Amino acid sequence: MSELDILAQESSTFESFLQRVKEDFPQIAADLNNPNVRSFLENLYEDSKNMNESKINIKKLIREEIAKAQSLKEAANPELDKSVDRFVKALATKYSYKDSDAVMAIFEALKRLNLIDNTVNYKAGTRL
Repeated sequence: MSELDILAQESSTFESFLQRVKEDFPQIAADLNNPNVRSFLENLYEDSKNMNESKINIKKLIREEIAKAQSLKEAANPELDKSVDRFVKALATKYSYKDSDAVMAIFEALKRLNLIDNTVNYKAGTRL
């Protein structure tokens, strides 16, 4: 992650990001009138905000559902099934995924978080 990425993540607005760039990177500030440089910085800022929001939201959703699942005593529980179904549908809606893609995204996130063994492969069910 570059210093520009960090500045973008720490800035609340694009204007405040530009101000910090001008202060910390005079060589870039000199080229801010160049449309390519400005476009690059705009894209960097937007990507930074989108990435942070996505990471936070996915982690939050996973933690919420794991907490709900852990609070349930039985593995075969209709309440758990409803919670998981709502979670999948919410993720699919939020990120414009098909339900099957949302399930795969969840599965891959669980693997990345070491909650599922990395050697386990995803196989879609018949409902999807």
